[in-house]
Amino acid sequence: MYRSARFSRIRGMVLLVVAMALAVALPLGVGAESSVELRGQVMSTVRITVSKARIDWLDLEPGSNDMPGAFTVNAAANVGFHLSIHGSNSCMVNGSKTLANPLQYRIDDGLTYSDLTTSPVRIGTYSSEGAISVDHTVHLKQVIEFADAPITVPGECYTTTILFTAEQIVP
Repeated sequence: MYRSARFSRIRGMVLLVVAMALAVALPLGVGAESSVELRGQVMSTVRITVSKARIDWLDLEPGSNDMPGAFTVNAAANVGFHLSIHGSNSCMVNGSKTLANPLQYRIDDGLTYSDLTTSPVRIGTYSSEGAISVDHTVHLKQVIEFADAPITVPGECYTTTILFTAEQIVP
């Protein structure tokens, strides 16, 4: 009986060693592979950038005030688009005060100024295939009347925001 208990213990230990060896060896000996398929779509994109975030026009006086080359706007795209301009207000405002005349703009070398409106006005259509990049120089004009109230509080100004929008041309 002593032999058989000893034999059982040795046999149990051998089986344990074999089981541990198999547990360690099997993951190393079996080859496995996995994969993932990557899919992507390029989005239709138009990016508009303006050369200045703010323009301080601090020397407005009665009469016609011109600011040639006030800023540039760039539109880059991978689709055709219409580029438009409009304003948060046609006339610059300060609280309850509003200038009598609308801000005017001229694009590039255009001969005439146009009144800034609150509705988008198309300034260009670009429909070539592939990459598109266009730059426009914006010139500003503001007519000030003697009736327009001066601003006497330091740091306050008449303001409006000039906005540019792009509408994709749908084929």
